[in-house]
Amino acid sequence: MAKYIVARGEIHRGTEVVAREGKSYTPKNAAEEERLLARGIIVPEQSEEEEATQDEGGAEKAPAKGGGQKGGRQRSSSAGGQAGE
Repeated sequence: MAKYIVARGEIHRGTEVVAREGKSYTPKNAAEEERLLARGIIVPEQSEEEEATQDEGGAEKAPAKGGGQKGGRQRSSSAGGQAGE
């Protein structure tokens, strides 16, 4: 059975919390696995190899912030018109 990460909420067995959001979880059987996947409660856990591939320029890598801003106003570094001068 594959390992998963709890994507939202908590997983309970009776009154006991067995996994919280962000923690690793392995479903007890295929039926539970299918039910939790279908509801978006769990997502597949990525292996270290998959994470390394994405960090090396894979499609999942997030773009750097602030690099390619389009439009908008840019602030000038001149001191003209500032209060207190």
